[in-house]
Amino acid sequence: MDVQIGDIIIVHSQTIVGKLIRWVTNSWASHIAVYIGSGLVFEARPGGAKAVPLTNYNGQYRVFRLNVDLAEISKFVENLELKQNKGYDYGQIFSIAFEDLFHIKIKAQNKRLTICSEIVYESAQEAGIPVPPVSQAYITPGDFFSWNILTEVIN
Repeated sequence: MDVQIGDIIIVHSQTIVGKLIRWVTNSWASHIAVYIGSGLVFEARPGGAKAVPLTNYNGQYRVFRLNVDLAEISKFVENLELKQNKGYDYGQIFSIAFEDLFHIKIKAQNKRLTICSEIVYESAQEAGIPVPPVSQAYITPGDFFSWNILTEVIN
């Protein structure tokens, strides 16, 4: 598999939580991570933000490459790694579900905590990568499919 540092991995999980996320967000995607090299991806999930083996993703996933220069990719990965051990934001997950199901924005976001799509989005923004604006209160894994700065490399 030709995965490169900085590639974005969009996951289609078959777990109960993954199915719930896909149902609530009406998306194929339930999780997102970034390849950081040496067979590792950086992700945020219950237990905090950390690097885990790519082999943890034995389900379906798609890999997308950022169409930006190497300096931006390096900064992007560096920004992710600086967020190691950042706690998981269960309140934000609840808020996303509430917004998508009932169309009411309650924005229960805690800046000391994060979710997978938020940590990727913010790290890309901080690296100067021209990410598209988010139209709703939160970014979800499925929102990354609309990024015109991504090219799918593995389906």
